[in-house]
Amino acid sequence: MKPPYFMENRIRTQLKRNGLQYQFFRSKLDKFKQPTKELEQVADIKGLYHESNSYIQTTGSDASIIRTSKSPMILCMYEDAKNIVLGDKIKISGKQYKVSSVLNIQNYNVAADISLEEVI
Repeated sequence: MKPPYFMENRIRTQLKRNGLQYQFFRSKLDKFKQPTKELEQVADIKGLYHESNSYIQTTGSDASIIRTSKSPMILCMYEDAKNIVLGDKIKISGKQYKVSSVLNIQNYNVAADISLEEVI
C-alpha cells in the first residue's frame, strides 16, 4: 500500500497535466428556504472525467439478463469537493447532470470521486 502523500502527489500531477475545469451550480434559496430557478456557482474545480460500469441484472422465469450502463464520475482533490453536495448541477458536453454522491477515496482525505446522474 502506498502512503497517502505519495498518492496525493501523483493525483495532483495528473490533474495539472490532464485535468479540466468544472463548475458546479446550486439552486438559490428564497426567504422561506425553498429552492428557486436561479442558480449560483458553488465550486470551480479541476478534475478528470471518467466512467465506471454498473451492472443491472434482470431475472426472468428461464434466464437472467445482465445489462451494463455507464456511470459518469469526476476525480478531483478532496479539499476541492468539500463544497459540493448531493443535488448540485453541472453541464458537460451539452448534457445536464446532478451530483448523486461524493466519495472520499479510501478515507485518506486526499482525493474524491464525484458520481453524476444525467438529468433528462
